[in-house]
This record gives sequence, structure tokens and C-alpha cells, in this order.
Amino acid sequence: RDFFENLELKESGVVLLGNNRACKVQGMSNIYLRMFNNREILLQDVRYVSKLKRNLFSINMLDGLGYSTKIEHGMMKIFNDALIVVK
Repeated sequence: RDFFENLELKESGVVLLGNNRACKVQGMSNIYLRMFNNREILLQDVRYVSKLKRNLFSINMLDGLGYSTKIEHGMMKIFNDALIVVK
């Protein structure tokens, strides 16, 4: 919850986990992620689900924002065009 910029608390659907368990979304906000090179990227419409003990990262959400991902040798790289944004 500390990561959220202007968290607006209101129920807005569910997040379906890998075991088919549904958790209620209790709010949405924007967050800034600080990268390995101290650059920040803005993720918009990030869901707040209080029942989750860990942060979930949606590759599908990044894809919708125009980012590409590559996973190999235990490392994930996120690209924006040719620029590595996260590794």
C-alpha cells in the first residue's frame, strides 16, 4: 500500500490467482518503479489487493503498455523499444 501514489479505495473486480482463487480488488492507483539505473517508470491503474502477501507483477499489463519481455537464464528483462527498462 505504501507504493501507491493516490490510492482510491473502491471495490473494482477481482484478481484471479494461478490456483483459481479470486481476490477482491480494493482500489486502484499509479505507482512509480525505480529501476536499477535510478530511472523511474510509471505504472498506471495498478490494482490494490490487500489479501495478497506479495506483490504480483503482470507481464500482460506491461505488454498492454507497449513493453516487451524476455526471460532467460533466470533473469527477466523488460524493454521499451531497444532500451532495457528493467533487468
